[in-house]
Parts: sequence; structure tokens; C-alpha cells
Amino acid sequence: RNLPLAGIHARRGDKVVDAYNRYYTSKEYAQSIFTWAKQASQCSGHDALCTVFVASDSAVVLGEIKGYLEPVSAGTCRFRVIGNDRSVTQKAMDTHQFDHVDEIQGMAGKVQLMKGEEAKEATIDILFDIFMLSRANFFVGTLTSQIGRIAAGLKNAVNYAPAAGSPPVALDYTNWRSVEGMGGGDGIPTPLAEKWVPQPKNDFSLDEASPAAATALGAGADADAVAAAIRALQADCGRAVEDVDVSTPAGAEFAELIRQAAWRATGALRKGRRVSFRGHFGGYSKSNVCKDTVGKVVFDSQGSFACYFLPESPCQADAERSAAASASAS
Repeated sequence: RNLPLAGIHARRGDKVVDAYNRYYTSKEYAQSIFTWAKQASQCSGHDALCTVFVASDSAVVLGEIKGYLEPVSAGTCRFRVIGNDRSVTQKAMDTHQFDHVDEIQGMAGKVQLMKGEEAKEATIDILFDIFMLSRANFFVGTLTSQIGRIAAGLKNAVNYAPAAGSPPVALDYTNWRSVEGMGGGDGIPTPLAEKWVPQPKNDFSLDEASPAAATALGAGADADAVAAAIRALQADCGRAVEDVDVSTPAGAEFAELIRQAAWRATGALRKGRRVSFRGHFGGYSKSNVCKDTVGKVVFDSQGSFACYFLPESPCQADAERSAAASASAS
């Protein structure tokens, strides 16, 4: 049985500060997918698994989209979110490779500066993303991304699954005249030729589909309420645990490692799972001082959080004490 495939292309990096492009949150992309799934005829009448392929130049986006969509259902549609969070292009963007203080290189510029196998792998990453997005029954992106535009054009050119498909949605559709003007001098056709449409009317709230997630981590929630909800979840030792590796992406700045760990943790919490941080912040915290403080067993198994932060939950504290006691006994 052919089950629906949805595609998201979320540009970060230089597009976040691009004068022609405002920042679109992962929730805005997820909301478009959710609304489409509620309306799509192929999701009616039976329990359907909708696969959502996420393409982005930032590894953070995949976890964010998972956190929004996998805990909810849209009518009879359930979501499985897939994508890459270890690609060469993501590493180049998330670690600010080739960037300067006064300039953030675009993805095209970064790939041009790569050499050898790295450049080859980056090219394959981009071509694979375009291929997958062009095969999606529903695709949401932005007009200011050339990758998104190529995928939309290819989808039209091959006329893939027209009966089950929907036109591509541009979150920045109102900006089409500016985009047309930017490319007109280079012979780039108007984006309207690719059959883009505006974001569908939001009659179905993503927050309402997941009251627990919306209460704990929704936009506008009171900070004290959020903290209390997280503490209660983390204290429930019967819940499933999701490990969050604080050491990826390798080579990233300390602030970037913190940001990505936070977003992965948010995704786990939205799914109702306890969070357990693992790994080390590279040379920032993998030190003998920390190892001597907590002991080698805890240091190797838990990582830097066991030394520099309070335990994530009472369950985690018990596990650390048990590990330390076992090490002493041996």
C-alpha cells in the first residue's frame, strides 16, 4: 500500500539573517504538515503512517520536528519523522565552517570551499535531499532556497503521483515578487512557475492535538509551569528514557553543543520521555579533575553532566550512586 510521504526543507545558517527571508520556526513547518495530514484524503478511513522526510542544513531541525509530530496524530494519520542529522553540510553550517565574524557563508559558498571526499559527500547529501523532497506527496519549504525550488520544479517535471500529491507550500509565499526580482536578471524563472501555494489556513492546531506537550512546553507557557512539568516528568522513573549525546556535532563551539543538546532534550520531553545526558563537551569539560571528582565509572558512562551539573532526575542520581558503589566494591 502506498502511504503518504511529506517533505520539509528548513534552511538555517545564513538564511536566518538573510534580508529577504525571515526565520521560520520548526513548529511552523510542523504545523503545515499537520494541517495537510488532517485534510489529505489518503489519510481518511484507515490508520495511516505518514513518513515525514526532513532536509535541513542544521542537525537540530530533525529532532525539533520529531518532537512536534511524532507524539501526535492528525485524524487517522500517525507520523514517523526521518532525515539526516550527521551530514557534512550540517556539520559545516552548525560548526560555522568557513564563516567569518562579519560574514556567514551560504551553503553554496561552503560547498565550493570544500575539498576532495568532503566536497563529494556534501554534493551527494544535497542531491539526495532534492530527490526525496521532489518525491513527496506534500512538500513545505521557502522560495528563497534554491534547493527547495529545484525540488518543487523536479516534482512538477516528472509529474510524480499527481492523484495523491499537493502543490508545494512556501512559508514565505508573500515574498514571491522579491524572489522573482532577484532571479530575473539571471534568467531564473518566476517561482510561481513551480506551482507554489501559500501556507494552508490553520484550522487544526498542533498544540490542541497534544495537550500534554502543549501544557509543558508550548509557546507562551509560564516559565515556572514549564519547569515544574519537566521536574515531574524527570522524577517519574517508570517513564522511558532517551539519551541525549552532548558531544555532537564533533568540533562544534561550546554554545552550539549546548543549543543542540537543549533541542534534542526538548524533543524527548515532548514525547513524554525522561532525558539522560551523555558524553562530554569535548576539550571543554573532558578533564581529569571531573574524572577524579565523580570517579572513572560514572565519568565514562555519564559524561560531563555528572560533574558540572546536578543530576537530571532523582532516577539519574540513584543510578550514579549505584554505579559509584559498584566501582568501590570492585
